[in-house]
Amino acid sequence: MTVPSPSGGETAGSGTGSSGLPTPPVAVAPRRWPWTVRRRRSLLDALRAGIGPAPGIALLDLGGGTGAAGAYLGVGASEVVVLDPDPRRVARGRAEHPDLRFVEAEAESLPFGPERFQRLVSLYSFHHFRDPMRVFAEAHRVLVPGGTFTICDVIGRSWHARIFQLLHRISGHAAFPFRDPEELARGLRDAGFARVDRGTIGAHYRVTAIR
Repeated sequence: MTVPSPSGGETAGSGTGSSGLPTPPVAVAPRRWPWTVRRRRSLLDALRAGIGPAPGIALLDLGGGTGAAGAYLGVGASEVVVLDPDPRRVARGRAEHPDLRFVEAEAESLPFGPERFQRLVSLYSFHHFRDPMRVFAEAHRVLVPGGTFTICDVIGRSWHARIFQLLHRISGHAAFPFRDPEELARGLRDAGFARVDRGTIGAHYRVTAIR
């Protein structure tokens, strides 16, 4: 199944360049994306350029909630799967994005066979994962050789992080740690990933590992 383009047809993306990294995908046509996507569009466009959704690409979004970001990041891919442990978010996502597949499960125990996906992404979700090394091992297992795992989250010392923590305290949730990108990079290498690249996008860090 090719994920339809926002304009209603099918969008062809780009594949993998000679460097082994994904080449930039085609532009996303304008449509009425939800506010959660519109306000983060520059961030999502930067991530899509690295993910490179294209025919033949299966993308797994870890902790993807209701699938709004996964739908945007996966335009042009053959398959987008959104994984989230919250049954309410999964049910809402299935209603809002019937073209995506939703799976209720934990990132530490992925219900997929080996070498199932070409791309994995975790956007604003990695700070919720209890066992990062287990997530790395599972990501390595379900990725094909040469596949990529991209983690993007708020930089711990930024004002974005302080707002995240404040909102969680107001809502009665426990505080959570924002991971250090260098620590994540070391963990990914220890899990067997062949190459790890780090960078920043505004107040966010990005860590991309190639299996």
